[in-house]
Amino acid sequence: MQGKRPPVIVLGAEEPTAGLVAVRELGERGVPVHAIFRSRAAALYSRWLTQGYMRPADVDGTIALINAIAERAGPAFLIGMTEIDLRILRAADDEGRLRGIRLLAPTATQLRIVNDKAQTYALAAELGIPVPRSWHPASATEAAEPPDDLGYPCVLKWIDPVGMAPLLERHRIKLLKVEYCAERKALREALLRYDPVGSYPVVQEYHPGVAEAYCLFMHQGRPLLRFRHHRPSEWPIGIAARAVSQALEANDVLMEKSAELLQHIGWEGAAMFEYRRDPVSKRTVLLDLNGRFWTGQALAYHSGAPFVWLTYAVLGLEEPVAVAPYRAGVVCMGAVSELSRLYALMFRPSALREPGKKYKFHTEVARFVRALCDPRTRYYVFSWRDPMPLVADTVLKAMRAVAALYRRRRGARTS
Repeated sequence: MQGKRPPVIVLGAEEPTAGLVAVRELGERGVPVHAIFRSRAAALYSRWLTQGYMRPADVDGTIALINAIAERAGPAFLIGMTEIDLRILRAADDEGRLRGIRLLAPTATQLRIVNDKAQTYALAAELGIPVPRSWHPASATEAAEPPDDLGYPCVLKWIDPVGMAPLLERHRIKLLKVEYCAERKALREALLRYDPVGSYPVVQEYHPGVAEAYCLFMHQGRPLLRFRHHRPSEWPIGIAARAVSQALEANDVLMEKSAELLQHIGWEGAAMFEYRRDPVSKRTVLLDLNGRFWTGQALAYHSGAPFVWLTYAVLGLEEPVAVAPYRAGVVCMGAVSELSRLYALMFRPSALREPGKKYKFHTEVARFVRALCDPRTRYYVFSWRDPMPLVADTVLKAMRAVAALYRRRRGARTS
């Protein structure tokens, strides 16, 4: 890999931590990085960013911008950060609308399978991966009368959240990643919310425990990189506020079956399986499969698991890469996320609504302080080698908070 490296275009670089990691991980290795943002974000101020661009509001404008960047910078690789962006880019590539660009993304069929939870669960079950018991109402009539044998608490999730997002937005209904219902009445009320849409989320049995992630980079049917971590702290629920890398275990059945599932799909590149392990019952179930870079990507980066670099080097340059063992026991956290979680725990405990979990404020504060004072702790945004993203992120968050407060006060005066 001698000489000047081909540039890469990153679409969706405003994604928290994942966009910043993509810029850092590639820029540090001498790759010219051109990133496209929906709004100002931390990655826009990284020392490793070659050039940042603001994204047009429409798809055609976005594709035109990508082509213009490649025309100026030279033949480039293209990476998408979100499921929606990957679908847009894959469709544009399949239609021949990308010029002088090589898209580093799975096929449309592979993306469709991974983004469809029903298909994912069906394939997982066939391979012997434990999945939660599910019920999916097909009509308003079914939604109004949940099965009597449905267990509570239960969890609501969309089969295809990417596809549902525009439809929910048209009806001014917020897309919820997860929603918990403690009893039958609450479930009926939650499902009633979606009657105007005519489509309903899947209802799953709830499984307590700790979130564990199995991350793999697949190439030609085999995993080039395996990476494990668990999330002792989440905020919002489902998003890692603090995560810890774990050592690989010999004969890890779940890791092998996760790789087997991706082999079955023909997946190329990075993917992350989210499991829930109950320390009491010792049972583990599959919660989700992400066919994209994930929010906690910073932990992999700090642990020495270079998923973004492998995407560029293996799928783009098509050159072999030696992958060194990553570091286990690395703690990575978002300090702002942890502080927001502690604030909610003190003043809005109902926001930490996950069933069966109870938190002691002083215990959580002590854990946060220990992690903050530990020189081995790494952060989602802060880096001594690249400090400006933290400064920019702090200023941007403060400006948004002030703007939100102003809007609330203005609304109160006019109401």
